Amino acid sequence: EGTVLVQPPGATAESAIEEGKSYPFGTTIKTDRKSSAVLELSPENTFRLLAKTTLQVTQNVKHRKLIELKLDTGRVTVTLDDFPKDMNLTVESPMGVCAAVGTVFTMYYEIQADGQANGGVSVTRGVTSFDSASVNASQITAGGDLQIVAAEGDQSRSATITWTGTTPIKISLGLNNEIILQPGAIVRVAMPNTGGGVDADNDGKLDAAEDTNGNGILDAG
Repeated sequence: EGTVLVQPPGATAESAIEEGKSYPFGTTIKTDRKSSAVLELSPENTFRLLAKTTLQVTQNVKHRKLIELKLDTGRVTVTLDDFPKDMNLTVESPMGVCAAVGTVFTMYYEIQADGQANGGVSVTRGVTSFDSASVNASQITAGGDLQIVAAEGDQSRSATITWTGTTPIKISLGLNNEIILQPGAIVRVAMPNTGGGVDADNDGKLDAAEDTNGNGILDAG
């Protein structure tokens, strides 16, 4: 619907998507204003790109049974009604990663006019998780929307977290801090931007071995 472009791996330019055509892993899909596209991973397992969304579909190099939807910007709604039991799927944005099977959820990410990153996940059915270097939630239930608006300064990183679910949710901040958010809660958290751990394996996450000072954040430098 509308203007939808694809760029398969090896292609030198984008081209209009073709209905009913199969595209290989590594293909990037882009929707324009007032445009959307529904793509099928397998029968009863789809993902829908909403307007002004850019996303790449990849297969993990080390784990061939892991499909990764890499959301650069915009919104994608994933419906997994009959996903193969021996396969896994994640949706990754610059803010974090969602993982789920047998669920319907929307992940979103954009840079606002003020330069802050606005991202999160909304669950329609089932349960999903959200993991990042600073904010983690393992049980995002149906009817819930976890939104994070994040900014970075010279001396600190701050995030405003909003939870609009119907039940409380536990949020982990880094490795050593947890908070319980009640429905409708809005909290602002700030963490120092200096003295963090170094992402030695360059996976975008802070592992326990890398968190040398226990504050749960990556080194800003």
